[in-house]
Amino acid sequence: MTAVDGEPITNGFASIDLATRRLTPNVANLAINALRPNLHLSNDVLATNGRVWVAGNQHSLQVLDEQTLELETFYLSKHQGDFQALLLVGDTIYAGCHCNPRTTLARSEGVLWWGSRPPGVVNAPILESTANSWVNAFDAETGVRDNSFVPDIESGGAGIWALEDTVDGCLWIGGQITATAGTEQFAMTRLCEPDQPVALDAERPSTPGRPQDQGAGPNEVALSWRPSTDNVAVTGYRLYDADTGKVRFVTATPGGTFANVQAGAHRFYVKAFDAAGNESWRSGTRSVSVAGVDDHERPSVPGQPRVAALTPTSATLRWFASSDNVAVAGYRIYNLATGRVITGTAGPGATLTGLDRGELRLCVRSYDAAGNVSWRSGITTLTIG
Repeated sequence: MTAVDGEPITNGFASIDLATRRLTPNVANLAINALRPNLHLSNDVLATNGRVWVAGNQHSLQVLDEQTLELETFYLSKHQGDFQALLLVGDTIYAGCHCNPRTTLARSEGVLWWGSRPPGVVNAPILESTANSWVNAFDAETGVRDNSFVPDIESGGAGIWALEDTVDGCLWIGGQITATAGTEQFAMTRLCEPDQPVALDAERPSTPGRPQDQGAGPNEVALSWRPSTDNVAVTGYRLYDADTGKVRFVTATPGGTFANVQAGAHRFYVKAFDAAGNESWRSGTRSVSVAGVDDHERPSVPGQPRVAALTPTSATLRWFASSDNVAVAGYRIYNLATGRVITGTAGPGATLTGLDRGELRLCVRSYDAAGNVSWRSGITTLTIG
């Protein structure tokens, strides 16, 4: 897809407001990192722990903030490897791709371009570059790759297209797989923990109690429920949105206060789960009314960024601070050539590093906790190198 509601979208990715069935307003566009439009595709999406993971057809795996869809972490498979499948198992996210071990996987906090870049556009600084794998594992909480997970898989160029976990602790992998640990395979294989036989536990935890509303502050939900029991042990609970069937929160205890909930009416139910992956039947549903902060006022326009220091690869910027009817939460520096955020900062200043030679045109916007964004500042042009 290239458009929703008549609005152009990037990388075949869009956020839809289920209440209005239209594009979610005031969220960032998914970053593009390839000049060829036929590469602007997304193959899989996974939301957990307040983040959205997007597996892309331009060798990218993007980790976004769930509320704003601002880019937090960017992975680029060099020089082969579209990401094609995502799976959450416990605290680990597995990503399948056609990025074989002869390639590398680079991590940054900004966009890394695949192939040619637009004139004046620079790649974000690479924070880590490690040997790649047909299947990679990432910490679902931090978004950082587990470099110790390197399965002995051989595959054709199409790579991995399907991932699934089972109650016996194994990971099933499907795609153009030809061998595992030197043994011939035919498009499918499974990985299990070596030398650690897992006792088969197929028994569900008991059904938890219906959530009880404990009252909470603006944009928060406080719920508690009667705990579940299990033949081995209850590992935790998943709090579901009853209208979408999606997991909103995960907790180890039977209750808690959950933040960043949109104001309005919500319905929740709970399921318990154990270490073997068994999930209980759903609890009863609880309707909750969530209060919000009534703030629709933009922060004032920040000052035009001024250069405080300049080197051949970096620039330190300062600008006059914005004001707001509640409080300014932070600032974002934009590259006007791409319209993309280069970096964010809590205060009126930042240092940009790893800049390429050439001309760079920048502006600044401020924002508040309610998501209101200021008009842009004046434009500053930098000549790097």
